[in-house]
Amino acid sequence: TSGTSVMDENRPLDARIENGTIHVELRDAAGTPVSTADITLDRNTDSLDDVLDQIDSIDGVHAWVENDLVHIEAENNGYSVFINDSVAGATNFLSFLGMGSGATSQRHDGTLKVERTFDPVNSYDTGITAGTSFSLDILDADGDIIDQPPPTLTVNVNSGDSLADVAAALDANDNITAEIVNGRLRLTVAGQGKSFYFRTDNSGLLNYLKLSTPRGGDFSPADNTNALELRDLNIKPVEDLNDATLSQAYQGLVGKVGIHTRTFRLDHDFAKAAVSDLQAKREDVSGVSIDEELSNLLKFQHAYTAAAKLIKAADEMFLSLLNAK
Repeated sequence: TSGTSVMDENRPLDARIENGTIHVELRDAAGTPVSTADITLDRNTDSLDDVLDQIDSIDGVHAWVENDLVHIEAENNGYSVFINDSVAGATNFLSFLGMGSGATSQRHDGTLKVERTFDPVNSYDTGITAGTSFSLDILDADGDIIDQPPPTLTVNVNSGDSLADVAAALDANDNITAEIVNGRLRLTVAGQGKSFYFRTDNSGLLNYLKLSTPRGGDFSPADNTNALELRDLNIKPVEDLNDATLSQAYQGLVGKVGIHTRTFRLDHDFAKAAVSDLQAKREDVSGVSIDEELSNLLKFQHAYTAAAKLIKAADEMFLSLLNAK
């Protein structure tokens, strides 16, 4: 299997976005332009996100990426969007996305997938030269070239050919099965013990796909592709993460946990303050005050003493009256 995964197996391998100007118009139901914008595209610095953000900033126009496909739409019913990407030289912007060039429609939907939308568009270049070819030999179990007409299989890479077209040309040979799996070219040689190796390549396709086979060796990546893939894993969008990268998903998770933690802490502090306030109010109503109870005890004590003195005085007076007889 090739080390490089193509964005879309049906996109022409020699396709590339060029420098130029993209003209965008929002038109009303009568076809009259109500807002226009000329977007200058520099392939060495501008990313696909940069271009779509500028289109999206046009009042009444929405541009976005969904399921790896680009969409541009007029937000109001009856309105339409006109796009011309050949104002000052063909940028091939629309054809690269699989959109009709110069068309007017309420909604434009891309038919060719994109990825790494945050990288400059020159990162999409394949370095493949159209009108060229590569060749390979089929080997038997002893490592000898199989005598097939012709002995060396040559595959042409014509202008507009996609990886699917190349796979079909390879698959047409009786000794090879070619298919595309997850955007990668997979080749299988028919017959036990058979193998193959690439003889020549002036198309640049094998270099782009990171393919190499030493004579008599196994089909393998030409360089440290796995290490490069692992390195780039952190910056590649993941569909199951809503097209976020692992780094973005991790940052979002950390932020979400932090927000929830802060929220729970504030809720706990508020509940604790409310409990303390309610306890204070309950004690104001039903609690015992030591000072108040001591004051009442002293009051009752003085009353008791006074009553005792009154009884004593009355007793002494009664005795005095008895003794007077």
